[in-house]
Amino acid sequence: MRPDEFVVVPDGWLSRGQAFVRGDGAQLVIPGGIPGERVRVRVTSRTPHQVFAKVQEPILAPHPDRVVPPCERLPYCGRCTLMHLNDRGIDAAQRGIIELALREAGVQPRLEPIVHSHQLDSIHSLDLLAGYSDEGSARLGVTAAKGGLIPIPLCNIVTPVLREIMKVAAHHMRALDIRPADGRSGTLRRVRAMQVPGTDEVLMILGTIRKNPVLRDYAVAMGAAVPQLASVYLHREEDDPTGEDLFLTYGKPAIEWSAGWLRLKVGPKDPMPAHPALAMKMAEDVVTALNPQKGDAVVDIGSGMGLRTMLLAKKSGWALGVESSEDLVRHARENAATNQVSAEFFEGPVTEALESPRLAGLRPLVYLDAERRGLDGEVMTALEQLSPRRIALACTNPRALARDIALLSGKGYDLRRIVSYDVSPFTPFVESVALLVSRDLRGPERRAPQRRTVR
Repeated sequence: MRPDEFVVVPDGWLSRGQAFVRGDGAQLVIPGGIPGERVRVRVTSRTPHQVFAKVQEPILAPHPDRVVPPCERLPYCGRCTLMHLNDRGIDAAQRGIIELALREAGVQPRLEPIVHSHQLDSIHSLDLLAGYSDEGSARLGVTAAKGGLIPIPLCNIVTPVLREIMKVAAHHMRALDIRPADGRSGTLRRVRAMQVPGTDEVLMILGTIRKNPVLRDYAVAMGAAVPQLASVYLHREEDDPTGEDLFLTYGKPAIEWSAGWLRLKVGPKDPMPAHPALAMKMAEDVVTALNPQKGDAVVDIGSGMGLRTMLLAKKSGWALGVESSEDLVRHARENAATNQVSAEFFEGPVTEALESPRLAGLRPLVYLDAERRGLDGEVMTALEQLSPRRIALACTNPRALARDIALLSGKGYDLRRIVSYDVSPFTPFVESVALLVSRDLRGPERRAPQRRTVR
């Protein structure tokens, strides 16, 4: 055996989906490993606190959950860190990471079965960077596991339409001599494409650093090659780092998405979910969990284009969506008006919305998207003063979720259940929604506003 090779049995999962072995000094990190499986590994790199090793082969028999990854680019791309597992193994890894975070925070796990998606061909959004190969030729791809840019034209996670878009975008970038931006010269930084289900139409955003009239020719050429490409916007990233100013250079300004009984217009700034079917399922489950009745006030924090807010408003008679983006609020109002749903939308900070006198005494039902960071202190204080009867807390970071559940438990809320959604196939990254119910059984002092018009 080589001096940099070892036989080990991984102890557990890290949050990013690698197996690990505890050590007195540096931790051994093993991408492609499985806890409990005896494997031969070879060291590939070291840091002061971690040693990284590659699986060479299982000893004796492979783990029963081990499979051959369907993607040959996995060792170079490195994004689908659980692709060496079957469905049972992926579920066990995701569940184990969440349960460990909960236990470490002193929260008794109440995790219901993870809601999984059809994993291949399921992702409806694509983000590519523009850069150069080692030989100096322009390419579109993703950051490789070991640095540099790797093309992934046959990625089987995204939909077939997006795979075609990926190939066409790379081909015409080279054909029109559109140079990647490298800090000194070039034009194109990134390509983002979002496919709307049902019509299969695609909306694309080209991230650029300077004007280049050839970019319009680029958009037209791609549209001619892929009929599903409905819109192409330009975003000058250096002048507009927040993404407020986007310029339509090809096609129509928005695409219509029929989500159940709802009709929504999707524009370039709308947070189109990577897996729309799973996002719809999650929104419907939130309505079931919060269980609003006629006359209840419902607050949806992180309302986006208004999909979830409208589902909640339809059940309760009134809901307030809260969002920080002016464009998203405007779009959500248009969507609510189109669907004739009695919903209002507030643009501004979360704390300002929660501290509004209009919500005083309503004891609303609250959905709160805490994203990866979890709740900050000001939001937690405002939430406590609002005294919701039920809270659906969504978070993509198990440790932040566990911390916030523990804090809310100390403020009078009991955890009823946690449902997680496999929004990023072949990875440990799930979106979890925790339902917390107040121990204070008092009802609201007054009913929610009743409106016939959308505001």
